[in-house]
Amino acid sequence: MRFLKRRTRLALIALGGILFTVLCIEHLSYLHNTTYWPEIDKSKEDVLRILFVADPQIQGEEMEHFLYGWVTRWDADKYLQKNYRLAKNHVLPHVVVFLGDLFDEGSIASDPAYRRYFSRFRKIFSLPKRQDSSPSSIKYVFVPGDNDVGGERSEPVNDIKVNWFAKLFGDFKSVDNVDRSGIDVQFIKMNLFMPEQYKNPLKGFENVINGTKKPDIRIIVSHVSLLSYMTNSVEKVVEGFRPNLIISAHSHSSAYMRYTPGTSNQSPRIIHDFLLPSRKGTNKLDHDHEDLYTKSPFTLDLKSVSSELHEILVPTCSYRMGVSNMGYGAMELYRDGTMKYTVLWLPSRFKQLFLYAAVYILMKIILTPFLCWKLGTFVCRKIKEMRVLDSAKQYIAIA
Repeated sequence: MRFLKRRTRLALIALGGILFTVLCIEHLSYLHNTTYWPEIDKSKEDVLRILFVADPQIQGEEMEHFLYGWVTRWDADKYLQKNYRLAKNHVLPHVVVFLGDLFDEGSIASDPAYRRYFSRFRKIFSLPKRQDSSPSSIKYVFVPGDNDVGGERSEPVNDIKVNWFAKLFGDFKSVDNVDRSGIDVQFIKMNLFMPEQYKNPLKGFENVINGTKKPDIRIIVSHVSLLSYMTNSVEKVVEGFRPNLIISAHSHSSAYMRYTPGTSNQSPRIIHDFLLPSRKGTNKLDHDHEDLYTKSPFTLDLKSVSSELHEILVPTCSYRMGVSNMGYGAMELYRDGTMKYTVLWLPSRFKQLFLYAAVYILMKIILTPFLCWKLGTFVCRKIKEMRVLDSAKQYIAIA
């Protein structure tokens, strides 16, 4: 009985340790990570706050192993959901922009699977069933990626998937105008990996280009980088729209590019690992070795740099993309044209999973010998008691 009480106490201690580990990893570690995020003053009325979500690529049903695929999908979904909620509460955005590759297997999914992915996606990111047009509501902007509709490398763009995406997420070949906090911002959605738009990127935007009313800020949002590929199509886009800023994704990493049209140097200057937490002080731009201060938040005056093109690449927010640094992009736009941008870096899920494995191995190393010793002691004592009892019975029988 005493052994059973000790074993129960030990089991409760082990269970408490497991629950404490789960609490720390699944909740407290995420909350603690937000303390490293730059503060955003949400009380200001003259600022438009934007949250950028890049390459969530929710896991599909074909590529994952059929035995444990449901576990990996569930874990990846929960990681996205927790961090998105924290990022959204931290920024309180007026606009949320999804920069493509929303699904991992969208380009090869069947119609029922595509709809299931959309249902999961809407649940993960708490999307309303319909875009609310009220002034206080969040404006959602969606652009497709190659994993959503096809178009990567030799894979052709699938017209059926294009129609599915448009039906579920809205017209992605249009312009979204946001006039809020006294700031008129125009989001132009570019999809140059699609052959039709690549051949004639300005088609359908004649009213935007020739319109008399110009927005305060014009931002091109694209899944793939534009300045990385200075093709004729990109030059047409740049000359036609004259954007103040370009925002893209696809590379899964954080980067910044600057390009001056008409210069002898035809390749953009680029900063890799842009705004990484480990980076301090200044980084050097490739090609010309010009110093540029990149301590978060990164600041630009978008109205005074019309002669230059600026592009920010937003990192992936999924831990399944094979990169060690994941995050959400957060931007503040002010009435005077000032832009502040930072990355809300996320905790490493693989480190958390390794910690689970380490705790399991440690508990096994500590508890297994102890339990074996206790069990052996208990068995030996019982055998000894049985022998004493047998001896007593024999003594009584002889007497």
